[in-house]
Amino acid sequence: MRLLQPRTVIVLLAVTGLALTACSNTAQTRRTTTVVATVTGSQPAGSDSGSAAPTAPTTGSGITVVEPSGSATVPSGSATAPTGSPTATAPTSTVPTTTSTAPTTTSESAAPINTKVNMLDADCSALLNATDIKKVTGKTVPTATSRIRDVANPDRKITGKIRCLYGVKGTDSKVVVGLTKFATPAAAKAQVAVTKEYEVDKGAEATETTVAGYPAEVLIRDGGLIVFPYGVWTVGVAVDKDVLGADPEKQLQQLAEMVLARVLKTT
Repeated sequence: MRLLQPRTVIVLLAVTGLALTACSNTAQTRRTTTVVATVTGSQPAGSDSGSAAPTAPTTGSGITVVEPSGSATVPSGSATAPTGSPTATAPTSTVPTTTSTAPTTTSESAAPINTKVNMLDADCSALLNATDIKKVTGKTVPTATSRIRDVANPDRKITGKIRCLYGVKGTDSKVVVGLTKFATPAAAKAQVAVTKEYEVDKGAEATETTVAGYPAEVLIRDGGLIVFPYGVWTVGVAVDKDVLGADPEKQLQQLAEMVLARVLKTT
């Protein structure tokens, strides 16, 4: 597993609000990516920003998002040997048959989406704290937290976004939770696909998991990131490499489930 440079966790939070645009270009197969990454490390902790964040250099446009495909279904058939009535019976051999059963994955069923929840009103201190982080990762982080409210971005169908920073010390933070609201569920889902594609292009190791039954993406690069759509929302948790342990996928999943359960309970 490739791990990271310090503070890249802040850039990873582009998960829920990573400024990537997606469109299809049928005239060519080459793609380029426009990235506008929000970097919170340059903003003092504890401030509530209502202005546009600094942007990273752009490299063009025309990224094509391909939804994850399902598994192929191979048609099955049976062959019937011709029958006859020979006067002599040839020796027969019994060929053992093997029944192949596709592996099944058991996971909890996702509850119906709560369409009345407003994650933008979430109290960051009620979602996670240093004790929760130590319980999951075994690592001690500073107790300070910070809440940042970002501006809407109609170009990407973002209608609102907040970021909760944990383990804050100076301009650094160890864990970042991003809650972003989109105009439609399709826009939220598309953003998760774009974030995954961008991170994989940068060398991230991607795995699929679930958070309370909802499909989620785990991306391990310079630290760890888990992101998933919840109706018109995306929920993302980014964790610094120094905090993640030997099983980062499981730790990210546990933190994300804590966040989702608490945000649904408190908003």
